Amino acid sequence: MEREQKEIIDQTGGPMDGGPLFIQISLSKTWLFAVYEIVRETCDVPSGGSDNGSVYCRDASCFRCNSLKPVKDILARYRVPLAKLQPMGRDVRQRNQLPSIAFNNEDGSIVWLTMTASGEPEEKMSRQEISDYILEMLLKIER
Repeated sequence: MEREQKEIIDQTGGPMDGGPLFIQISLSKTWLFAVYEIVRETCDVPSGGSDNGSVYCRDASCFRCNSLKPVKDILARYRVPLAKLQPMGRDVRQRNQLPSIAFNNEDGSIVWLTMTASGEPEEKMSRQEISDYILEMLLKIER
């Protein structure tokens, strides 16, 4: 959808609205949730002692987990507020309840913008930028 949005932006100067934009926002949020779970489960290890059957790997020498932790942290900045409807972390003054959703006209993707407690923009990252970062980290693991 991002490629199609980029083509529409190039032709008309703005993105498609209505149904196509709603679908793109929904798919982008679903993608964010799915990728977070994949990264999280990659470092889960079986554990007979816990109720859910697994615990997050905390081995300091685990290259895979150490490489994926920055990816998980970036995804969590957006996933936690969107999925749980609460700020990431324990300090509720830390961030707005939900990241704002914007549109990146440069690549046609959805952008999530986090805000500070005072309402100042803190950080923004597009779905495409997150995807590129994840691929870069996965290539490092492969080597």
